[in-house]
Amino acid sequence: MLWVNGEQWTDVLEGTRGSVDPGARARMDAEFALLGRVMPVARREDLVAAMQGDPTAVDQLLPAAKARVLDMDVAARRTEVEWLGERIDQFGRDREYLADSDAARVLAVMHDSGARDAAETRMSREHAPILSEFWGDLVRRAPSEVRDTPAAMLVLSSYLDGKGAQAWVAIDQVTASHPLADLVAIALERAIDPRELERAFRADPSGGLMQQAALRDTTAHERRYGHDAHNGPGVDGAGPESSAPGR
Repeated sequence: MLWVNGEQWTDVLEGTRGSVDPGARARMDAEFALLGRVMPVARREDLVAAMQGDPTAVDQLLPAAKARVLDMDVAARRTEVEWLGERIDQFGRDREYLADSDAARVLAVMHDSGARDAAETRMSREHAPILSEFWGDLVRRAPSEVRDTPAAMLVLSSYLDGKGAQAWVAIDQVTASHPLADLVAIALERAIDPRELERAFRADPSGGLMQQAALRDTTAHERRYGHDAHNGPGVDGAGPESSAPGR
């Protein structure tokens, strides 16, 4: 398990340290390019900046979208949840970001537990990179009052994708205690393999995991909100002595 910070690496298990070999970095660049992905960013600030956007257009459409959801009966709400699942699946096929009206529609229904379950049950390590794109786009465009849920979804997809630093930064975007974000924060702090959490989700796809997860404890809120976000773990965070992984 290596912690890489700038040009320095630390073996977290052995305690040995050294400088990143330029040849190794070049090889990693080439491997990431072949995978169609970019290298992890070097600075936490770059990750934070990538999660900021302009919510103006969606904000103008959100009141009408919320009112529409509030007027739905049970059958209509079920249909809306099915639409959300289909829209997420469609993004996996065409990678086309949501129109402003559809973005507002998604954000308006995400307070519904059925909608959250539909989103969570689609999470997997295989689909995490694409789902991170989907939820990351919504985080950038979401008005502040509806930003926490897509940010929590980005937390989970980043974690399942093996991007610990991005997951920590996404956690910082959540303004209030959120079961999903709290769960991933505990998993990160305890260096739990994403495969373990993925298996837990598959074992309990109903969403009950979020309420009864054994990983959660009463210190989650203190860990996340009792310290300044700039002092939290991340690319330039606490360092290898911390229990939280960086990259």
